[in-house]
Amino acid sequence: MTDKYALISVMSKSRVLDRAFTYALDAKNAAVGMRAIVPFGKSDTPREGYIMGFTDETTADGRQLKSVLSLPDDFPSLDGRMLNLVGWMNDKYFATTADCIKTVLPPAVKTRSRPVEYRASGDVPPVLNAEQANAFTFVKKKWIRATTSRR
Repeated sequence: MTDKYALISVMSKSRVLDRAFTYALDAKNAAVGMRAIVPFGKSDTPREGYIMGFTDETTADGRQLKSVLSLPDDFPSLDGRMLNLVGWMNDKYFATTADCIKTVLPPAVKTRSRPVEYRASGDVPPVLNAEQANAFTFVKKKWIRATTSRR
């Protein structure tokens, strides 16, 4: 059994889904503001969300709660001031929590669409021409610098 439950805001533009969902959480190092990958909907599609808080109680009424799949980062992406700003923006501008979170996050942390998967024969990445290889190397160097400078 889990020690606590996480209140997670799933990244969605839908107003209907603009609330915190309760998930079972086993991770001891979890903190408010951390990214979390959670199963969402009937098909349990993995979705990105942010931990907005914790609770010791749930209103599951005998239903089994879904568990957090993973915490991709070792640190919170949103600190207390950012979360307060997200709440204020949500109330003031009638924006979804997901849109407010996207606004306050730095570009290197923003939600990305699904990871690229190669489906070529033999699962081999496509061959790049010289111009594409240079562009890839440039972006890769920029990404490595951006992600290592945050820590």
